[in-house]
Amino acid sequence: MRFGTVDVKEKSFRTYALLLLFLGAVGAHKFYLSKVAMGFLYLVITVFAVVLHPLFIVLILMWVVDFSTGREQVREVNAARLAKAPPPEPV
Repeated sequence: MRFGTVDVKEKSFRTYALLLLFLGAVGAHKFYLSKVAMGFLYLVITVFAVVLHPLFIVLILMWVVDFSTGREQVREVNAARLAKAPPPEPV
């Protein structure tokens, strides 16, 4: 979508789902949605889960929640990005 001179691209659920499936343990899907703090949380939990194996259960639960709420998360990010876009310039 294009507004004036700013190009606002919508985030894709397909990309989100693929990142979650293949790189979800390191939080790539959260970084894709610009949720950096949550991305780092996934990364930290993964690093600690290598030593403390019960943390893998937490990671799996987080993954299931993200997978089930993914479409809504992508919609929210797209709506927020669209709201921040400047109005079109008058002709």
